[in-house]
Amino acid sequence: MKTALPELIVAIIVAAGIPSTIFGILARKFAKKEEDRAASWIDGMASVLETTNANYHLGRECAKALIRLDPERKFRNGDFDEAMAYALQANHAQEEYLRREAAKRHG
Repeated sequence: MKTALPELIVAIIVAAGIPSTIFGILARKFAKKEEDRAASWIDGMASVLETTNANYHLGRECAKALIRLDPERKFRNGDFDEAMAYALQANHAQEEYLRREAAKRHG
């Protein structure tokens, strides 16, 4: 009988250890996939912000060119001025958001 107790203890330890090991391996794989997905999402958002910023600056430079070409405002209307004001407001809001997020991460 004395030999059965150590074998039983070893069997319990092995029976408990195998599922724990498998679960640990699976949990690490899942965590790695989530980290990769998060990094990919961050890269995508950075690309979107960069594209948005490039479009804003392109539009602003086109508007400046139109202003230089049309100083008497013959071809501009209220929509042009509203669009310029909106673009400026949106750009400032985006910059403010990015500043707040950077402060959260580094503060």
